[in-house]
Amino acid sequence: FNKVEQDKRLADWQLFYLNNLDIFTEEFLEIPLHQFQRELLLNCRQYDVMDVIASRGLSKTFCIALLANNLALILPNISILITSMTLNQSNIIIKEKIDEMFTSEASTKVNSPILKQLRKDGFIQFKNDKNTGGLIVEYGNGSKIFAVNCGESARGKRSNIVIVDEAALIPKTIYD
Repeated sequence: FNKVEQDKRLADWQLFYLNNLDIFTEEFLEIPLHQFQRELLLNCRQYDVMDVIASRGLSKTFCIALLANNLALILPNISILITSMTLNQSNIIIKEKIDEMFTSEASTKVNSPILKQLRKDGFIQFKNDKNTGGLIVEYGNGSKIFAVNCGESARGKRSNIVIVDEAALIPKTIYD
């Protein structure tokens, strides 16, 4: 293949996986999903704004982390901001899910050999914002996921995608 054909094939796969995040998760990353998780990932791609109302223990945080990670892998140079009422809650999504559950060698809950290898190869790196204390995940394709609290201190942070965890707890005056 020449460069043009190779770029077209890559773009075709990117578009396919972007429209089928469930297939990307299960077949490429080898992370098994329940049916409701598949539908949640597909709906997130279909709608610009989405509210998920679910009881405790239904893996909302898991799905948020998986969505952010998948988009960062598929879309080069994308910036994804994860926010919640507190910085600690935003950091949990990165620390407990993307770092410890998805990419850590020690993880026994979710075993994605692809993500573990990408981390081992340095394609996925974890950092700490020294100014805010927020965690950052940087990907070798230029994408990044970063955590901030939802408040005045987050002003000026720019991103392509914003994910708000526990949005019901954030006062409407801050959210607007």
